[in-house]
Formats: sequence, C-alpha cells, structure tokens
Amino acid sequence: MDYPQLEVVESVTDEYLGVQAGLRLKPDVVVMHIGLPRLYGIEATKQIKLALPKTDVVMVTSHTTGTEIIAALSSGADVYSIKGATRD
Repeated sequence: MDYPQLEVVESVTDEYLGVQAGLRLKPDVVVMHIGLPRLYGIEATKQIKLALPKTDVVMVTSHTTGTEIIAALSSGADVYSIKGATRD
C-alpha cells in the first residue's frame, strides 16, 4: 500500500534512540514497540508524551496480555495495535 500523506522521518533500533529522535524531530506520530533493547517501550512512551503531549504514540507489538495493554495505554499510548491482527 502507498500512503503519500505519510513520511517516515527516522527509523531507530531501540526505544532510547526513539526518545532522542522524537525530542529532536517532534513528529506528529511515533510508532513504538514494547520490547526493544535498552529502554522498555512503555517507559519510552511516557518520556515522549511528557515532552511532546501532542505527539500521538502508536504501540505496535505482539504482546496481548491485559497487563501489557493497560500499561501501554496508561503510559500515554494513543493506540495499541497487535502485530498480525486483522480488521475483522
């Protein structure tokens, strides 16, 4: 699919770098994963939302437990999307 209205401004390998990129670039949307190295995605989301409250954070993960979903949304994530999930 082609989404010409979207532009990927940076891709990083861990949440620590994601927070740094977010603070530097101030994007409209951040796509975050819970379990990448160095900094847990939930903590990274808290840091981004604290500094950039208008930036939407989409948590994309394979984690499906209620505890993780609640933690992600409580951290400020605007959307929680499960990898491989369909619209049905």
